[in-house]
Amino acid sequence: MTWTLLVEPQLQRGQRHWVVDPAHSRAEFTVANFGRTVYGRAPIRNGRLTTGPGGRPETVTGTVDLGAIDTAHARRDRDLRARRLLDLDRYPLMTFTADHITDPAGEWRVAGTAQVRGRGVELICTVTRFVLGPDDTVRLFAHAVLDRREIGIRAPELMIGRYIAIDLNVLLRPEAESD
Repeated sequence: MTWTLLVEPQLQRGQRHWVVDPAHSRAEFTVANFGRTVYGRAPIRNGRLTTGPGGRPETVTGTVDLGAIDTAHARRDRDLRARRLLDLDRYPLMTFTADHITDPAGEWRVAGTAQVRGRGVELICTVTRFVLGPDDTVRLFAHAVLDRREIGIRAPELMIGRYIAIDLNVLLRPEAESD
């Protein structure tokens, strides 16, 4: 997959900045819980991608609203707010800022720092697919894995799995130029 070929039409019109459309984007996660897989989702509040010369991604930032997490189980959602778990009353947001973006084997690897639960942890997102829309939008799909121990959640692995799989489905729109 080559990013340059994907954004070429927009580059011809000078597009260099892309913003997340929160209404059409989401973060989903899975984690083991007492031997079963728990699924959940949280809204993506905002994000931005900047491309440089030739359409190569240069910066990526984003924010997920963990305070609005939904596992389709009200008690579990309340439990996740607890200080010993995600501590969502103090840290309702997960932010990400890319430090390094590469294309080693046809899949973009976006390495950066995620701020979760008041801690900065390394997170690597792999962009597995992107689609150019007819209305100059870009839909991208990415995957990452977060080690919950790195954000200070201590619990037996039987109770909560060590790794949280995160899948992003993001719609990017060309950023409107300001006057």
